[in-house]
Amino acid sequence: MTARTPLCNLFGDLLEPGLIEHLGLDREQYTPAFTRLRNYWIEVLPEHHGKNYVMCAALQLRDILQTPEDWEEIGRYLADATVLTYGNGSHSFVEDTVPALIDSGLARTKEDLKRGIDMLLRTINSGSPGNYRYDGGKVFEQAAKQILAGEIVSINDIARVYPPLNA
Repeated sequence: MTARTPLCNLFGDLLEPGLIEHLGLDREQYTPAFTRLRNYWIEVLPEHHGKNYVMCAALQLRDILQTPEDWEEIGRYLADATVLTYGNGSHSFVEDTVPALIDSGLARTKEDLKRGIDMLLRTINSGSPGNYRYDGGKVFEQAAKQILAGEIVSINDIARVYPPLNA
C-alpha cells in the first residue's frame, strides 16, 4: 500500500485557501466546522500556534468522514488525543498511525477510528509522562508500518503487539 502525501506538508493551516477544495469538499459548507476545529486546536494546544495535525491525516479522514460535524468531532477527538500523547510522539501519532489505521482498512468508520485511537492510547501511550511504556516518538511510526504491512491485523491486535504498561 502506498502512503499518501500528508497535507500538513502542503498546507499550513486548516483555513488556508485551497485546502478544503483539495479535499473535494464544499468551502461554504465546511468552513464553519473547520474554523471551530482550528480554534479548538489552538485552545488545547496553544504551543502548536495553530498548526493542526488533522491535516496530516486529512486525505484518509476524507475517506471515512461524511459531514462537517464528523470532521469537527473527529478533529476534536484527535486534538484531545494529541494532548495525551504530547511529549510521547504526538506528531507521529497523528501523522503516522491515524492514516495507517484508515489506509489499512482497520478503521472504516469514525467509530472504528475512535476505537483504534483509544487502543493506541491504552497501549503505546500507557504510563504517564516520564514513565511511558514505549517511546512513542519511535513506536507510533513503527506501529503504523506494522499496520500497513499487515503485521497488526485488527484494532485489538495492537494490544498483542504492544502490551500496555499494566499488562
